[in-house]
Amino acid sequence: MQKKIWWWLSLLVTISLAGSMPDQVGAQGTWPPVSVQVKPVVTGNTLTFEIKATNVADWTLADFNLKASIPAGTSFAEGHADFDGAVASFDGQDVSFFVITLPSGATLGFRYTVNLADGTTQCNLPQIWIGWKGRLPGQYLFDFEKQTVNTSTMPSPKADSTLAEAIARGLKVIQVHGSAYEQGMERGQALAKDIKDQVTAQLSTVLPLAYDGSRTKWLDAVHRLITQVDSDVIDELKGMAEGSGVALDDLEILNFSSYVFPDDTSKNSPTACSVLAVNRPASQSNGLIIGRHQDMDLLAARLVFIVRHFSDRRPPRLDLAQPASADMWVSVTGSGLFWEGHPVSSNEPAPAGAADLLSLVGGALRKARTLDELQNQLLAQPRLKAMNMTIASLPQNQVRIVEASTTRSAVTRSGADGLLVSTNHFASSELSSLRPPPENRSQARYERLHEVAGANQADISPQMMRTFMYDPHVFEGTGFTIVVDAATMHIGYWDEVLGGWLDLAISDLLGN
Repeated sequence: MQKKIWWWLSLLVTISLAGSMPDQVGAQGTWPPVSVQVKPVVTGNTLTFEIKATNVADWTLADFNLKASIPAGTSFAEGHADFDGAVASFDGQDVSFFVITLPSGATLGFRYTVNLADGTTQCNLPQIWIGWKGRLPGQYLFDFEKQTVNTSTMPSPKADSTLAEAIARGLKVIQVHGSAYEQGMERGQALAKDIKDQVTAQLSTVLPLAYDGSRTKWLDAVHRLITQVDSDVIDELKGMAEGSGVALDDLEILNFSSYVFPDDTSKNSPTACSVLAVNRPASQSNGLIIGRHQDMDLLAARLVFIVRHFSDRRPPRLDLAQPASADMWVSVTGSGLFWEGHPVSSNEPAPAGAADLLSLVGGALRKARTLDELQNQLLAQPRLKAMNMTIASLPQNQVRIVEASTTRSAVTRSGADGLLVSTNHFASSELSSLRPPPENRSQARYERLHEVAGANQADISPQMMRTFMYDPHVFEGTGFTIVVDAATMHIGYWDEVLGGWLDLAISDLLGN
């Protein structure tokens, strides 16, 4: 049963077929000149085939065409290619993708989704035919049909059991109540082992990076900073320390070390983050959709959903955070305000009296009732670190990106195409002078997301948003992804350990 649970909701199988012909065909070299990989992904009652086609020849293929069958027991739902200039079509039997050229060494991504018929317990993989012109025109059939995907353990999500199923699969959701200290205490008690594991792993990495590896020197530097930290942040850390049995000093170093690296210390660039928001009229079935992928190096610190219930009249708030970290990656309030943030590279020094981001973001979410109020609170004072943030009002179908250096800011709203993209660099012209030497990888991810979203703008669905985050030009490794669908108020969540998607109603998570 345990084995079946791990296969539940997602099956990630990569299959590379060499075909029935020899690898070498005389002077023609490698044959066929294209390698094909197929990855089936089962989510509820849908099955998506993610296809990668790579030109392994030393010459360009012209008029490249890929055709895939629709397996028995399924019906076609949607198909698209992850690049501009491609044509996708469905003729009632097969789904076809066409591009004018496939250069040598290039990889193109194609994907299509089918609906599973009721009662379907397994599904054959498709046949994939390719044809091309060029130096050696030809065609080739990859026959996957004898290989199957088992869908019997993947029932359609049920609104009244989704959260329970997610928790059974290992997702951690904890409820905390009262003051900041009381919430910290409950959090520490519920996550004691996770907090200890994160502190042990993270401090073993952080301490040797500066201050001669001296814990005392690190702590002295932190204490010079935290005199200006919001009292709620310190109170929560005190509660976490008492509840978990972890030293408060260790929690302070873990949470504030990034602010106190000496000027001569070489620091790594921010971990890769990619955000894409698609904003269309709320009357459309696919209105506002926000997708975020975050690479994470420290897999020991698995994320948890923390549901905060306050002593005052504030609505509850859902935070996605690491067990021992007072900051959060994503937050959604009971009134539908959404926030996500990630550090960016900036060459601007922090001014005296600037706020740490834990205090700034927590205070903004505590005080704001509207999207404008949230934006104003986030930009009310200088910051110790630069950060890009995506903020939204889910019920009102409004979203914007806030780019904030230590003293300056720029706010971008979606344009006529309804798209907003954010990665690990400032994209706005107002902050272009603050960019450090080119963040090539960040810029490539930024441009890639614009490319794939622009090519599929009219058809982007929550399912398609999930696949965008796993484009090989965007996805860099392990981590987590969320996709928020404002129309249904659902969160799609994936992390490396769970190995599959969970569909979670925000109202269920908040206990509404």
